[in-house]
Amino acid sequence: MPDDPGPPNPPILPCFTVPYPPAPRPNPLPIPPAPAPPPIPLPKPPAPAPPLYPPAPPLIPPIPAPPPIPLAPLP
Repeated sequence: MPDDPGPPNPPILPCFTVPYPPAPRPNPLPIPPAPAPPPIPLPKPPAPAPPLYPPAPPLIPPIPAPPPIPLAPLP
């Protein structure tokens, strides 16, 4: 049937205007600030590892200091 009108049109709904939202009311009771969170403790640094080998002796033995030079008394 070529003269089939198809499904009927949906009903036309009336347009409604959306009012503006009401203005925010001032808060009569101020909200106190939240307490500060406790500080996060820093992790302790690891203890130094013990040396693997004992310290090596010095390559050059220390030179002893020369004896002091006696000064002549002032005249």
